[in-house]
Amino acid sequence: MHHFLKNILILVTVLFFTHLPLSLWAAEETSIKTEIKITQTTRTQWHVSYKFAEPVQGLELGPSIADYRAKSWKILTPGVQLAQYDGSDLIISNNRLISQLDINISLYSVYPEDHYIPLSTFSDGGVAFYLYHLVGQAITSDGLQPLFVHFSLAPLSGEFVFLPEEANKNIPVYAYFGPQKPVISEHSSGKLALIIDPLMPVWLKKLFSPTIFSKLNNIYRQKLNQQLPNQTLVFLAAGALNDIEGISVKGGAINGQIIFTLRGKSLSVESDYIKRFLLKLIAHEIAHLWQPNSAVNRDKPWFHEGGAEILAVNALLASNLWTLTEQKQFTEQMEIQCTKASQGRSIETTVTEGNYKAVYACGYMLFEELDTDIFNLWSQMLRLTNRQHSVFSMSLIDQILLSK
Repeated sequence: MHHFLKNILILVTVLFFTHLPLSLWAAEETSIKTEIKITQTTRTQWHVSYKFAEPVQGLELGPSIADYRAKSWKILTPGVQLAQYDGSDLIISNNRLISQLDINISLYSVYPEDHYIPLSTFSDGGVAFYLYHLVGQAITSDGLQPLFVHFSLAPLSGEFVFLPEEANKNIPVYAYFGPQKPVISEHSSGKLALIIDPLMPVWLKKLFSPTIFSKLNNIYRQKLNQQLPNQTLVFLAAGALNDIEGISVKGGAINGQIIFTLRGKSLSVESDYIKRFLLKLIAHEIAHLWQPNSAVNRDKPWFHEGGAEILAVNALLASNLWTLTEQKQFTEQMEIQCTKASQGRSIETTVTEGNYKAVYACGYMLFEELDTDIFNLWSQMLRLTNRQHSVFSMSLIDQILLSK
């Protein structure tokens, strides 16, 4: 039998019996210290070098990110291959343990659903690079062991990198490669590092600005009566406005970072409708910064997504960025979308059947129909999940409402 196929069969057995969540392995096993150096070699290529403190058989990288690794990763280390098992991507050495692994990564322009964008491009050639797609668990004879990673980055000659300090605390974040230095400004809770696409129209730059961020950030801080967990916040907005007709906007928030990727010719011209949409999206992603990963209910995403929607609308009202009329129109739209998506079924059934839009619309209506002070409710939810080490849930909401 071919060495690689034999190792796959052995590995399947190992994974079946040892595939525990990373947090459990981190608590029960010793992490393997790993140096990961990312060197940008051309405008569209990066060389990634892993150095493991202990020899490993390979890496279990977690769920496949569409065809990102299969299409854009080229493994340079002899005798090592990329494989898939049960929806996860694996890197496996054929017949020996390895202490070093070298990979070449090419620019990937696909924006996968339900995943962080691997590489978000700026018009000047800059790239926001999601580091945690490189991190997984080491495959060893003892099973899966977590990595404790230290990143170092090297840019193209004459350009810059931005590596948030959280990256070397095993916290998932984006890094930046490109010609820009982040613009650093102070905000009420710490510092803001801002990188905005230079070709973005002036009207969009005014939206993706420290002024708007600070205004919304202050509302959340005051109304939720809490500080953000991250003192340095990173705000990235990449644009490829001429790529497609219409408009496409993908946003994400993770561990003190907000990243937007904007595409579409319609964004070149200022529009009240698009402005309202983008303001709500900015407020939504900022709201996520207050929702700790440990409290997010992955099986019931309508709590954190619907919560971010209702918090966003209330923050926009409180900061006078939206009018009451705009809030009422948005609520009517959410009610129509939820009714259409659910058709009388529960939100859980609707989402399970693949209608992910219900997560936002029906999640929003779940909170809207509670008829309670949203900021006060979420302030208590954040405190209780932290104290009880629990996740956002209906029982938690009931506990708060019944205690009034």
